[in-house]
Amino acid sequence: MRHAFRLSSAALARLVPVLVAISVLVFSIVHMIPGDPAVIAAGLEASPATVDAIRRDLGLDQPLVVQYARFVMNALAGDFGVSIRTGAPVGREILDRLPHTAILAAGGVALAVVLGLVVGAAAALSRRVFVDRLLTAASLVAASTPSYWLALMLMLLFSVTLGWLPAIGVGSAAHYLLPCLALGLQSAGAVARMTRASVRDVLTQDFLRAARAKGVPYRRVLLAHGMRNALLPVLSLVGLRVGGLLAGTVLVESVFAVPGVGRMMADAVVARDFPMVQGGVLVVAAMVVLVNGVTDVVAGLLDPRVRA
Repeated sequence: MRHAFRLSSAALARLVPVLVAISVLVFSIVHMIPGDPAVIAAGLEASPATVDAIRRDLGLDQPLVVQYARFVMNALAGDFGVSIRTGAPVGREILDRLPHTAILAAGGVALAVVLGLVVGAAAALSRRVFVDRLLTAASLVAASTPSYWLALMLMLLFSVTLGWLPAIGVGSAAHYLLPCLALGLQSAGAVARMTRASVRDVLTQDFLRAARAKGVPYRRVLLAHGMRNALLPVLSLVGLRVGGLLAGTVLVESVFAVPGVGRMMADAVVARDFPMVQGGVLVVAAMVVLVNGVTDVVAGLLDPRVRA
């Protein structure tokens, strides 16, 4: 318990400066986007007086330092402002759309972990060179395939050609299958390659040979000792891939017309809706940082060298 508390405190201490840096980066990039949000909100035919009034209401007439300080204080209170495009609170928009993105991310991570571990372990433990090379090549192809292209090919095959699964929208579990596949297969290839290399490395360690010399069954040695050590690098990779999965939702949700946070941010960028972009990016970034923090804590609990 003491080790867990210490690791959690250290992870939390590392998260704070990262989130601060992300908030500064997001705020700066959003304000570099061409176009005046006040003009967009008022309309192209609005009078200069109307545009100036909207600019004051949005606080855009204040210095950037004041705008950033207000943005941070409001974000800490859960207030991300009001959407310029829809007029709805950004926080409510994010909460309404977050479940769809969470389902896609969770499904993609689950697929990547399960399929990646199975394929990677099978390639590492296979005694046939052909099987190892085939699985390794398949993993490399999957890891190199862009998620948006894979989404289009899956839609063409399973929706247009075969008619097995719905192509767009949400409403049932079947609507989430193709987006989860499009998100998870690329990460599954990366996890499989890491699993294969990690298992191959662990199999050459002296502690496994010593356990086998003592008469411990091979399966018990592999599962109880080998896989536990082999999974540590894979766990770190999965934590890093969460960021890629959440970033991939922007394109995948647009392809399958899923009303998630990724599609919301894509529409907000086109509409120059900077409060929506700021809120969405900050929430997604906080999720990625939190997942990586949890991954570090779990890795520390599993690895005595990290606990020391």
